Order: sequence, then structure tokens, then C-alpha cells
Amino acid sequence: MVAKGDDDKPAVVPELILETREDVKRFIEAMRIREIKEAMREQMDDAKSHIEVERAEEILKDQRCKIQMS
Repeated sequence: MVAKGDDDKPAVVPELILETREDVKRFIEAMRIREIKEAMREQMDDAKSHIEVERAEEILKDQRCKIQMS
């Protein structure tokens, strides 16, 4: 993301000042959560792109469903 000034041009944003131990803790937590979310997003995308319909009966054998494809 880029901050924009009143003239719609990129603007310099001052550094965030972490003044307390709690500020530091919360900032590091937010960084870790962002990393975890990105990793999860990548895993979800990978899972979606590698669906093996050819092996559906084997994969779904313990699920309560019935395959009736034409």
C-alpha cells in the first residue's frame, strides 16, 4: 500500500513509534499473524489447485456422500 497526500501523489509516512513493551508485543504479534495468514492462504490455494477427482471414491470413502456423476 502507498499513502497518498492531498495531491494524490505518494506521501512519506513517519515511522511507527513503539513506546511500551505492550506496543512492541502487539506489533510483533501482528507481524506473526500476518505471516501465518499468508502461509494459510498459500496452503488453501495449493489445496484447491490439487483436487484429484479421479481418486474421489478413495478419498471420500469414509464420508457420508454418494458420487453420481454422468
